[in-house]
Amino acid sequence: MEEAILPLLIYDKVSRGEASIRVWSAGCSSGEEPYSICILLRELLGEEFENFSLTIVGSDIDEEILESAREAIYLPRQVVNVPRPYLERHFTLQDGRYHLGEEIRSMVKFRNIDLFTRTAGSHFDLVLCRNVVIYFTREMQERLYMRFHSSLREGGYFVMGNTETLVGEASSLFRPAFVRERIYRKGADGNAP
Repeated sequence: MEEAILPLLIYDKVSRGEASIRVWSAGCSSGEEPYSICILLRELLGEEFENFSLTIVGSDIDEEILESAREAIYLPRQVVNVPRPYLERHFTLQDGRYHLGEEIRSMVKFRNIDLFTRTAGSHFDLVLCRNVVIYFTREMQERLYMRFHSSLREGGYFVMGNTETLVGEASSLFRPAFVRERIYRKGADGNAP
């Protein structure tokens, strides 16, 4: 994400003269994923950050877990993979827990969404739904993949879990970008980055 996908996304935006990035983390649980994407975008954009409009949505069906995500307070084991410079810049250690700073917290909006009845919107540049669809039947997976496809802009990225596989019509509509990491792009041309 940090070395390829997000830099490619930023490059694509700059080359087209666009200054907005839209991200949806579906099934976000306690918020680590959308906050991580937000931190990476903040770091990668650097001084250009102020020139961009970021929309980052984290969704889950469990309102209680979303409340925990909004609080953005994590145990040490939950931030063990956060690089030390990011941890020092974006978190404060209080009473043995890591509190995410307000700048990043304020950029992520959390919504209670049942993935089978609605989406977080459309024209997303990046949709992440990792390790969620494994709990559903093949028919349900197909429906979800088509929902994610319709939520992406042309050329947008879809990221799924390493144990998951595209099924149904979606397998011909998404083009592989980074197969091993299960990252795909929406588009008919079949050109991967």
